Amino acid sequence: MSIRSKLVWTFIFMLGLSFAAMSQEKVQWTSMSEALERSESENKKIFIDMYTSWCSWCKKMDAMTFQK
Repeated sequence: MSIRSKLVWTFIFMLGLSFAAMSQEKVQWTSMSEALERSESENKKIFIDMYTSWCSWCKKMDAMTFQK
């Protein structure tokens, strides 16, 4: 096996490990008042999810995006 081939496989392996580590983070759902307090104290932005029971895109985001 050439050195270039070893480097490529090492890169692929490390990339896989980094994706596995990133996927372990979960969305931290919280109340609006707590989010505003943390936003000010930690100087971070807030993501607000608006949801309705009849919205198919809301359901898709909930099932596919927020679960990952």
